[in-house]
Amino acid sequence: MKKERYLFEKFARTYKPKELLLFYASNFLKDEGWPTDMKHHNYLDTKAKLDSLSYSFQKDCKRITEEAEYKKWEFEDLFKARNTFLYDIYFADMISIETLCIFEMMLQKRWMSLHSSQDPLKVYENLTHKVYKYRILLEYIGIQPTTKMAENALKELTSLPSCGNI
Repeated sequence: MKKERYLFEKFARTYKPKELLLFYASNFLKDEGWPTDMKHHNYLDTKAKLDSLSYSFQKDCKRITEEAEYKKWEFEDLFKARNTFLYDIYFADMISIETLCIFEMMLQKRWMSLHSSQDPLKVYENLTHKVYKYRILLEYIGIQPTTKMAENALKELTSLPSCGNI
């Protein structure tokens, strides 16, 4: 216990309060929850992702469009409450968790709601909670989707069928 206490004190001396939250979150996202496993490079990776968020979001929207066209999905199908398409391509490491958070921020809702019989292992439910909690953290540290990000997403996603009324 003494070693963990020392590490928490060291982290508190090293990082400012908002940076400390991001440090903990970046390590928790990498499933490194023990203080002895927490690494500074996880924090730097997350900070770099957030610095280039607009570019990576646009890149992820292109990947979503490509996958949706391949699977013959329409635009309206992407954000239906029982559709796991976006989470599936997240699990395939094609998009980032930040992209899921940005979509939730833009839509101002949590769209994923599966019945327990559809998700018996609670994989999607756990990811839904993880995205929600990470979204709250991003909002707290001041990360918000910009108008330009929304315009780029719409421009990219409107190439999908059934987008004529946007």
